[in-house]
Amino acid sequence: MLKKIIWGLLLVLFVRDYCSLKAQEQAVSEDTITIEQLQKQYLENRQINPMLATEYAAQALQLATELKDSVQMAVSLNYLGDCYFNRKAYSMALDYYFKAYRIFQHFKEQKHIAFSLIDIGNIYFEQNLSSIAKNYYEQAQEIFDKIGDKEGLALVYDRIGFVNLRHGNEDEALKYFINAHYFRKSLKDPELLALSNQNIAEVYLEREEYGKAIEFLNNALENFKDDKYLLNVADINTKIGDIYVYDENYVKAIESYNHALDIYKKYQHNYEISLLHNRLAATYLDLNKLISAKKQCLNALNIAYMYDFLDIKAKSYRLMSDIYERQKNIKKAFDFQKRYAAVVDSIMEAKQINQSAEMQVSYEIQQQENEIAMLTKDGELNRATIEKQRAIAIAIGIGSVLLMIFAFSLYRSNVHKQKINKILTEQKKDIEDKNAELYQQQQAIVEQNKKIQKINKNITGSINYASRIQKAMLPKPDIFNEFFKDAFVFFKPREQVSGDFYWISKNEEEEKVIVAVVDCTGHGVPGAFMSLIGNSYLNQIVNHQRITAPDMILNLLHINIRISLNQDKNESRDGMDLALCVFDYKNNTIEFAGARHPIFYIVNNELIQVKGDSMDIGGVQRESERRFTKQIIPIQKDMVLYMFSDGFQDQFGGPKREKFMRKRFKDFLMEIHHLPMNEQRYRLEQKFDEWRNCGDGTDRLCDQIDDVLIVGLKL
Repeated sequence: MLKKIIWGLLLVLFVRDYCSLKAQEQAVSEDTITIEQLQKQYLENRQINPMLATEYAAQALQLATELKDSVQMAVSLNYLGDCYFNRKAYSMALDYYFKAYRIFQHFKEQKHIAFSLIDIGNIYFEQNLSSIAKNYYEQAQEIFDKIGDKEGLALVYDRIGFVNLRHGNEDEALKYFINAHYFRKSLKDPELLALSNQNIAEVYLEREEYGKAIEFLNNALENFKDDKYLLNVADINTKIGDIYVYDENYVKAIESYNHALDIYKKYQHNYEISLLHNRLAATYLDLNKLISAKKQCLNALNIAYMYDFLDIKAKSYRLMSDIYERQKNIKKAFDFQKRYAAVVDSIMEAKQINQSAEMQVSYEIQQQENEIAMLTKDGELNRATIEKQRAIAIAIGIGSVLLMIFAFSLYRSNVHKQKINKILTEQKKDIEDKNAELYQQQQAIVEQNKKIQKINKNITGSINYASRIQKAMLPKPDIFNEFFKDAFVFFKPREQVSGDFYWISKNEEEEKVIVAVVDCTGHGVPGAFMSLIGNSYLNQIVNHQRITAPDMILNLLHINIRISLNQDKNESRDGMDLALCVFDYKNNTIEFAGARHPIFYIVNNELIQVKGDSMDIGGVQRESERRFTKQIIPIQKDMVLYMFSDGFQDQFGGPKREKFMRKRFKDFLMEIHHLPMNEQRYRLEQKFDEWRNCGDGTDRLCDQIDDVLIVGLKL
């Protein structure tokens, strides 16, 4: 296995270096090279040699950067985004697309902006986030309408058509595809006309009108006469083969698959070759031609072994199991079924690595805590035993003294002398044995205490380290004063690490400040894990993807949390509640979206509560799609706004040992809102500690039940 990995790595390095060298050889000399020539080489190679095309796009980006040609930098970034999109590396593709989009936006390149919006929408479409994708497509459509770009409109209509098709709106999808075809007729581009025919075929395929679907696919083939479109021809023949299989016309299906296979072999597209071998195997199996099916399956497996295509292996093993089952060879059928299960496990394992790592850390800490509890319990039992033995030893000692006095009084008479001496000897031996036993027990307790101290030290060190990481993650409270007239942060974790956190960012271009107060599931170590995940995704969505609409931020945060924790496949309820405000200084408004948490603001001595949605971020989702809502609040003079978790309100205390509750919290904010913000923070902390007093005359405080976080902002 190790040899295969090493040879695989060497092969990847060789291909990369060969592609780089090839790109340099085919480009014109360094003195005369242009960005346009490199981009042209990219376009010519993007289908026939994707790795070489990526090299050309990277060289074009490097040259554009050196020449400080921003627009060409953006074009090259888009090309690199396409390269990673085709490899299904969606995160990297999205990074390149957003970088290109921001450059085009800066230079007001309307056409390029619209195409970038489509690219970004395609990423979300591929990740089954159709509503977000449609939002980007509609923004692009608006731009293309304004500038009268027919090619762009046709592409947008295609994408919106596919969104409708995914949601089962076949008539609406067909309308968009036909509109796209209408625009493309005037452009006289065979590739684009073929694309429209393929898209219309998709609708008829969905309706199971196979004859019409094949008719439109054949129309698409008519547009691909030139050899440069051979890979398009292969794709269409594969699709036609699939339709013939649906229609149980297996002979025609094999003919179409073989035509596609010949083309893919010409261009050495190994993944597609292995895929078609499996499709041919499945088709021969439907015809009960088991020898031909097995031959095709083995061809697919040979390629899958060479390039480690796990999904191809899984499909091939499943087919081989079905073939041997038809041949009544149950032993081999079962053997291939086991191989299939093992590969499926490998595929699933890769998706679960991050979650497993976090669970392992949490598990180890819990194990150490359990061990401490057990050792402590043993120590307490041993101490009880020692006390008992010590009492026995004292009793025996007193008895021994009395016996010695008694023996001395009888000494003169010498009566029973030998008997008393024997008793005393036996008692002495018992005492020595008890003392030895007590000493061993004391030593065991000492060793157990050392072990407990060591484990405690390790856990404390780990928690201290986690605390330092979390503190480094949190912005300094002083940063709020850079964006607001005055501000405070009252943050009181229940334990050394917290499940509550606050977050702030500024978008310079849009003149917006984004603030979030987040309450994660749990507190302590589990809550801290969730806070790190939430903080990371907020940075990605706002700072990386440049999204500032609060409802969109919550929608994406919810989706990312569920994907990270595999919550579509389990009943995990982990997640977070939060309040998020976007302060738009250009329009003098506050945009708010909340997951179970409200915000309060006070204007003209009146406290107003703005409620969030009654839904969590992450956790169990019963509805098909979770959408949060945005509310807009005008910024007013001397407005004071409060964002908070529920720790303060839920704290037990007071004379009746009851919760503080929201009404009491509102009343207290009304009482202090006119004070300077630092004074407000002090008064909140003072009130919290006073409330925790149990009221039994002992000055004993009720236990803090949750993390506490309140952010106050004066506008």
